[in-house]
Amino acid sequence: MIKIQDKGSFNTITVNKMNHKSENSSIQILGNNNAVYIESRCSFKDFRLIVRGDNNHIIIKRGVWFLGGAISVASFSELEIGERCSFGARLEFVIESAKVSIGDDCMAAAGLTLRTTDTHGIYSLEDGQLVNKPKDVMIGDYVWFGKNATVLKGSSIGSCNIIAMESMFTKKSENFELWEGRPAKKIRENVMWSKSAHLSNINEDKYAQKYIEKYSYKGA
Repeated sequence: MIKIQDKGSFNTITVNKMNHKSENSSIQILGNNNAVYIESRCSFKDFRLIVRGDNNHIIIKRGVWFLGGAISVASFSELEIGERCSFGARLEFVIESAKVSIGDDCMAAAGLTLRTTDTHGIYSLEDGQLVNKPKDVMIGDYVWFGKNATVLKGSSIGSCNIIAMESMFTKKSENFELWEGRPAKKIRENVMWSKSAHLSNINEDKYAQKYIEKYSYKGA
């Protein structure tokens, strides 16, 4: 089982033991009234979940895999990761005062970074108010992130997208799109990815077809 360290009060940590795998991984809670729920068939290797402050809510759905890295959640935040997602090594999520939603069957190569905050505040000298407030990040189903991709606050990524290697995403995309660059720009639309690079046609990938049908791509 994943190691749990609870240093607060009134926290709820629920980990489904069915087919649970954990190696050198931990959950640390530094605050009160937080909830962490991990479903069955999840796997953790060299991974840390750190929850700071109060009233944070984290849901990791069944079949999710982490192969190394850390997620930091703080200050009235929400994180939901959908079923069967997989994340490569060097994962870095920094979630503060915001919501992050990741759909089902997303796949990320090593080095995925996601941030809802700039960490340090920028304030107006005219009225003293915070300028760079945290913002939500929304990610649809079946999104593929290339190596060292970055997703910044306020981003909204449509389902069945490809975010290319080394890209920095800051905008809003629709379904079935390919984005690339720093900052990322839309390179192609009406495209679909597969875990196999050896198909003669995307129609051979029954799993991909499920999402093509779900999001009703009809062609020209």
